[in-house]
This record gives sequence, structure tokens and C-alpha cells, in this order.
Amino acid sequence: MTRRKMVALVSLIGCACLSVQATEAEAPLLTVGVVADPQYADTAPRGGRTPREVPRRLKLAVDHFNRHQVNFVVSLGDFIDWDDIDYTWPPVTDVTTRSDWAHFETLNAIWQQIEAPRYHVLGNHEWYVPDRADDGEKPGRVFRKFGFKDKGYYDFAEQGFRFVILDGNDRYMYAYPKGSPAYIDAKAYYDALPRHLPERRDWNGAISQQQLSWLRATLADAQEKQQRVVVCCHYPIHEPAEPHTLLNHAELRAVLDAFPHVVLWLNGHNHQGGYALANEHQPNQRHHLNLKGMQNGDGAHYRLQFFEDSIDVYRAESAQPERRLMIRKE
Repeated sequence: MTRRKMVALVSLIGCACLSVQATEAEAPLLTVGVVADPQYADTAPRGGRTPREVPRRLKLAVDHFNRHQVNFVVSLGDFIDWDDIDYTWPPVTDVTTRSDWAHFETLNAIWQQIEAPRYHVLGNHEWYVPDRADDGEKPGRVFRKFGFKDKGYYDFAEQGFRFVILDGNDRYMYAYPKGSPAYIDAKAYYDALPRHLPERRDWNGAISQQQLSWLRATLADAQEKQQRVVVCCHYPIHEPAEPHTLLNHAELRAVLDAFPHVVLWLNGHNHQGGYALANEHQPNQRHHLNLKGMQNGDGAHYRLQFFEDSIDVYRAESAQPERRLMIRKE
């Protein structure tokens, strides 16, 4: 081999090594699959929603997540539209009946095909079920059906990120049997809100003081461990408030603002989606991302790729990120 050929070969190998190193450097720390508001029911279309299309859409999402070997998958709530009641608005839930959970079981059979760990966030529609049935009464019967023990909020860590799952319904009248102390408390809280507030809608819930105390302790622990935090909740909390906003959104923002390592609030509920940036250019800058609802159309499943300095948001089969969320350095 001539010297010129040797130099060319060494250069080629060097370029290949650099290419491999670049590819490795660009690999995400983790990839998360996310869906919002499947809201399945075996019922006719209404208000731009096509509930009977949801099983097909969820199957497309599941196949997509399995193909991309995501680390885990999160549903941001409203997995079902309702179950075991004749749906009207407002929903009539103060009944006692046999529990079939037909809508849940139909969708859960597809959900279980995900080959990665699966996590539920509870939405408001999870509570449009009978107050009491042969499997107990609310909230316990809903907690158990969705794999929880006695509460709907929890946390876990992955690759330097802490994922905090909140239950925006633990002060929500439909989450409790009508007339129970918790129902009376939630209804009194709602009724006391000024009527002009856009978020004063009975499809919105609130977070209890007990859960807020747990949240503060969890965020403090994550900060001590130098973990960046992603908070998942069904409801948005960003400003300005709108008809889908968590009822005590200002309280939540005040808690989060005290912890600059909270980088993302991820929610559903508003099927149109949306985005806001809180505390821009401040140390506690935080992204608020509202993903679009699956019940309203195809292509509403997402992959989030987490890097040291950013989160890339891919929608459905797109090869390019729909959005890149930059993470501020502390």
C-alpha cells in the first residue's frame, strides 16, 4: 500500500470514528411516549370528536412507541370518556350499579400491548362513572382500576430526571360520592370561586393542600439530588387562565417558581394543545406544553427525547421535532 493510500485510509477511518462519536453524543438520555385525552366511548361523534376512532388511533400510537423502543409511556388523562352511566352533562354519577368498565377494558387491552412501562395521569373524565358499584365507591374504585392504591399522585426517576405525576382531581366534586364530606368540600371550594373566572368550569378540578405539601417535599428532594423535574398533570396552569385551567393554578405556579430545576409542565385537557414559557430568561424558566387530544383527530401521539440541554418533541411519524424546548443551565 502506498503512503498516499495509507493516509487516505487513516483519514477515512478517522472521519468514521468522529461520525460515530457525534452520533453517540446526539443520542437522547431517554425517550418517552405520550398521549393525551384518548377519551374513548362507544358513542357517536359530537362536537368535532370521534370517540369510536380512538382504539385505532391508540393502536397506531402503541405500534409507534414499540418501534421506537421508548423508555416508558404516559397517558395524560381522560383515558375514557365515561363508563357505566348514561352520559349527559352534567354527568349523573350518584348511582349504584354493576361495574362493567367496558370502555376502559376496550382501550386497556390495546394499552397493555406497550412493551415499556406505562403510567397513568388521572383526568376529569375518569370520574364520570358511578359513585358506587360492586367494586366499591369513589375514589377508591377509580384508583384501583387505574393501578393505584389510595391516591393518584406519585413520582419516579429516570436518567437524571424526576417525573412527578399530579392528580388535579383530589379536590373535584365528581371524584367523590355525592353528599360525602370530600364532595361537600370540593363543591364549596368551587362555588366560592368568583363567577367571572374563565377557569370556573365544572370540568376542572383542584389540588389539595395535602398533595401540595407532598409536591414541595418531592421537589426539594429532587433538587438535593440535582435532578431536573418534569411535572405531568391533566390540567394546564400557565397564564393567562382559560376554560381548561386547574382551579388553583396560581398556587401551583408559586410552588414551582421556588424550584428552578423544574423544567417542564406537561398536560392535556385542552384538546387543541398549546405552549407557554414561564419566567422567561429567569433562573426558574419553565416550559408549559399542552399536547393535543387523541379523540379529536389522527396523529395525536408524541415522542419526547430528553437531552442534557433540551427536550425534542416529535408528533406522530414526523422525522423532525415539532418543538425544541431548551433547558437553562443552572
